[in-house]
Amino acid sequence: MNRREIAEWHNAAKFPINDEVLANRCKALNAILSENDYSYWIDIVKLFLGLEPNPKTESSFVKELQDNDETFPRIKKLEKQVVVQAAIALSCKIQMGIDFLSGIKPSPAKVVTPVAVANGEESEEEGVEEDAQPSEEDIEIARLICSAIENASFQKHIKIETKIGLIEKIREFRSKFKSTDRDVEDHDDLLSEIETRHSGEDGALNTADLLNFTKALRSQIRTNDILSEELNILWWLFGEYSEVANDYFGNIHPNALALIIAREIHDLSSFNTEIPAARHLIRKALSTGRNSGENAVATIKTCFDALSIEQKKKIIENYEADICELTPCLNALKSGKDFTRGKDPKTKAEDNISLDTLAMQVYRELNFLSAI
Repeated sequence: MNRREIAEWHNAAKFPINDEVLANRCKALNAILSENDYSYWIDIVKLFLGLEPNPKTESSFVKELQDNDETFPRIKKLEKQVVVQAAIALSCKIQMGIDFLSGIKPSPAKVVTPVAVANGEESEEEGVEEDAQPSEEDIEIARLICSAIENASFQKHIKIETKIGLIEKIREFRSKFKSTDRDVEDHDDLLSEIETRHSGEDGALNTADLLNFTKALRSQIRTNDILSEELNILWWLFGEYSEVANDYFGNIHPNALALIIAREIHDLSSFNTEIPAARHLIRKALSTGRNSGENAVATIKTCFDALSIEQKKKIIENYEADICELTPCLNALKSGKDFTRGKDPKTKAEDNISLDTLAMQVYRELNFLSAI
């Protein structure tokens, strides 16, 4: 945890803190950052965006801050402070994902105070608790936080405004993150070595041999999943047939096809992360549809209206309970209401959007829902 940044973020948000308060806030943040429940962090995103999180999560978050810092407001300025603290917590959690990706471990020995920041120094303080250690799980949580905020701000559905370095952290994480879902380790040499060593022997396999067999089996399962995903998608593209619409692509209105394709590519995937060539696959599928190229741009409303009631149900199937404003396209599809939010929306359902962009966004929202 970078205490210098935390002090600067408080100052930027016009909630300056002294050395003692900084130490207490960091203690509370350490407790918060140790939480690795996905739903908890999705609620913190909602808290930051002014949506409606689970009341228990909000209460737990505020209580952690109040218990560790007697200066943290009980009533006055509570809402603004909570939003600031939520942004700081999200930034720190994303940073933990970045640190794990970079192989960086935090140093628990130093605490940077606002006075030290002003003097360009770092001061050490005895009894500083060790920072929450980044883990591989933090990568997935950071990815979900980034996806939730990116989805919510699609087409400026919700405008992200914060003086905390949250957007910069999201960009940094995205620049470093690379999905390993489809990476496979080759263990053929291990199996060959075991086979050679035990050839002609009746001796039982030792623990190391069994471990290597397990690794090889897991790699084979992963390989099969990857091949299954590729083959299923290629046959789907070749056949040009939609299970959602029970019809061929060429017979489906392109506005409806864009949304149907998003659901079908999602269902054909074996993993929660995006298919590397997802955007290209979407464009290819759209190009095979009726009047391809003539309706490359449409409005969100006309795309939704082009779907039958049954098709709409199939697109949101299994995810209806989790659809919310963090998945704005699916939320509009589910509710049948306008895509916009707030009194002065920046984007309207009547604004034009390219079909491949809309399809890609719906696909990303479905991926997000399948991962939480």
